[in-house]
Amino acid sequence: MAANDLADLNSRLTVALKDAGHTVWPTAEKDEILQQSVRQLWPRFSRPLDPLSTVFLEVDEAYYDLPNGTRAVSRIDLIDPNGGNLGAIPGRSWEVLGDLNKDTGQLHINPTLVRADHSLYVTGYGVYDTSANLIPDEFAPLVLARARAEAYRRIAVERVRFKEWLARNQTQNVSVNELTQFINEADAEANRLVATTPRTWQKPVPAHSG
Repeated sequence: MAANDLADLNSRLTVALKDAGHTVWPTAEKDEILQQSVRQLWPRFSRPLDPLSTVFLEVDEAYYDLPNGTRAVSRIDLIDPNGGNLGAIPGRSWEVLGDLNKDTGQLHINPTLVRADHSLYVTGYGVYDTSANLIPDEFAPLVLARARAEAYRRIAVERVRFKEWLARNQTQNVSVNELTQFINEADAEANRLVATTPRTWQKPVPAHSG
């Protein structure tokens, strides 16, 4: 099983681009391209939140930050001090406020449900990233195909960088038209992978999001 963190993905993209010296695409640029590619997985390929994602309740507090990267919440369970699940909180008794896409969303709980030493289990969906919430192996080819296409697109419009890349690939004698073909092939691979990779079906959200 691959690591699928940023360093691992960067190394694999570097091999695919034949840019071992990071001369044509600096490491930081490849990192940025990969992070963009991972973000593009949402919402078709969303990350189910750990069902044990926990929010600890505080007396007289009805607003709580959600786990980082949360984009949708489908269920909230109330947990007693001993870890026992008291069941799902009805959708009318909680809501998500703010902008989840900017990680500024908050969970609002009916104050009558807030109890000392209790907690909440948050079930929902979030985004993948390249540090903590890593993509599973089955998404790596799609992320790399999209990243490869974007990397080629960037040098296709920058003559100087194209010449630098061409100088390191003399055996291929790649022309601008052939580079365009590389872009098209990477895009086609990405589209094929999108079509053949099972999407994440999200459960409906019962509560109002404001």
